Amino acid sequence: MRADEWESYSGAGWRVESAEHVVKLRLDRPPGNRLNIAALERLNDIVHALAQDEWVRAVLLWSTGEDFCQGVDLNDEELVALMTEGRTERMRFAKLGQQVIEGWISLPMPTVAALRGHAIGGGACLITASDFRVAHPSARLSFPEIDRGLHLGWGILPRVVREFGLPWARRLAMVGEKVQIGSLPDRAFYQVGEGQEDEQAERLALALASKPPMAMRTIKSVFREITKEDNLDTEDDALHFAQTIASQDFTEALAAFFEKRKGDYKGM
Repeated sequence: MRADEWESYSGAGWRVESAEHVVKLRLDRPPGNRLNIAALERLNDIVHALAQDEWVRAVLLWSTGEDFCQGVDLNDEELVALMTEGRTERMRFAKLGQQVIEGWISLPMPTVAALRGHAIGGGACLITASDFRVAHPSARLSFPEIDRGLHLGWGILPRVVREFGLPWARRLAMVGEKVQIGSLPDRAFYQVGEGQEDEQAERLALALASKPPMAMRTIKSVFREITKEDNLDTEDDALHFAQTIASQDFTEALAAFFEKRKGDYKGM
């Protein structure tokens, strides 16, 4: 694909640009950059196109506004319809998230993410799935799914364990802590000064794109093979997610979230 053709993928909450063998994806859904079904489907299309394009040597993921992404848009009518229908529809949403994350992890070129403010839920999945992450130490990462009565799906749990370690994975997934980047293992993020996230992430993406592309793709493919045995069974993971959406606890957790009260859970 020619460099100028990548702009045609802009839309559905994304702005896409390209230069110097780097494709730059900007999440632009103010306020909060929440992910709806349309944004996820567009990102899935972009990931498929990236996987086939040998011109691209690095991918930069960044955002507008104060927060990278405040998670999935629970007010999205299409999403609500999927989550309240039968198991087939719920599985469709779970598998869409899996396809995006697995596709992002599997891209043959390196990916760089710039985190500003908060990365929550689906946004935290995208940050965790990236090869390199740039953030100010005060930025926060969180997976609030446990407090919504949900399994942390999209196949991200093995990646959370590998990137941050099992103790932090427990705190993120089971406690639902909002963890400051400065608290995570030193090498999990490039930590930069406030306001420097985008500049430093772009500089890193350009540096990666300037290196020999065949060697870069080969190294990444070997890393992928090394970690493949730790991946979850995607069908089982989607099923776990669909089952928790169907639970009474999920319905109560969602009501408690919108009503800003403590949930009353029955384990059903």
